[in-house]
Amino acid sequence: MFPSPESNLVEQAIIAANEDISSSQTPWFLQDETWQMQHCDERAACVTYIELEPLIRAVERMLEDWIKDGCNSFIHRRLYRLGMPTYLQEAFTTLATYIGRAPAVKDLIIQIAMDRLSTFVNQRPSIVGHGAKSLQAHLARVQTLFIYEFIVLFDGSVGARASGQRQLPILRQWVTLMQEAVRSYRGENGLLGQGSSNVAEDEFDREYNASTELWHQWILTESIRRTQVIVNTICNIYEIMVLGSAECTGGIMFTARRGLWEAESAFQWLEMSRCKLPLIVPSLRPSSLMSQYNADEVDDFVKLYWTFLVGNDRVQCWIHRDKVNTS
Repeated sequence: MFPSPESNLVEQAIIAANEDISSSQTPWFLQDETWQMQHCDERAACVTYIELEPLIRAVERMLEDWIKDGCNSFIHRRLYRLGMPTYLQEAFTTLATYIGRAPAVKDLIIQIAMDRLSTFVNQRPSIVGHGAKSLQAHLARVQTLFIYEFIVLFDGSVGARASGQRQLPILRQWVTLMQEAVRSYRGENGLLGQGSSNVAEDEFDREYNASTELWHQWILTESIRRTQVIVNTICNIYEIMVLGSAECTGGIMFTARRGLWEAESAFQWLEMSRCKLPLIVPSLRPSSLMSQYNADEVDDFVKLYWTFLVGNDRVQCWIHRDKVNTS
């Protein structure tokens, strides 16, 4: 069984997942326990540059997927369906140019990334209001800065690396502010940019609107969870590479159930989360879940991240064990 507070959270998740979608109960993904910062209960398996390099490359592929497909493992395809903030659009185009760069213009592109990084940090876009739109602004601000930081920290240029290192405290601060803002979020203000209709709704419309609102609340908060995991991990990796060690800043829970992130509709997502426990679990404590669930039940993003924590051999053993047991 999960240790406290996980056991309590699991019970709440089971109840919430079977509640009517119009229930006033706080959804399972907004329970207070899911936002508590927790620390790793075991020494990370990856401690050298050779062991850390695969995770850096994996995040690099995630960013390439965002440019190619408009989404990745921590930026949901529907997160910015109503449009990206201008500063995130600029980060997108900078990243696209960087990925497709020719050797002859590499230095120029790095200089552009450094200039845009400096400009963005100096502008420090403010966050106003509260609710879903405010949280999305927090998230977009963190993702924008992270994209610039990833480019300049791992490009190999000494000057670019120094520029990025100066901004790391700001990135960590913005992540903390984002986490503080989401802790008090209870789904208020409805969907991002979607107001309620004055037209009388029939049963289907009510169910559709309620399930869609719940789905988009999860998309926003799960994107925050995954972004926090990625950003803090990459910052820690950089500090390990440069300083030899990094302080464990802790991590919040994320959703581990395979298929929820890829759901094509609100009804599909809702049915999946009702049929089986969504598995919202501590991001830094994989052991208990690996002992209780099959690897094929768990999201690929989660397995990739846990490879960094417990090592590739252990994760591959977990995967192979399940194949043997089901054969």
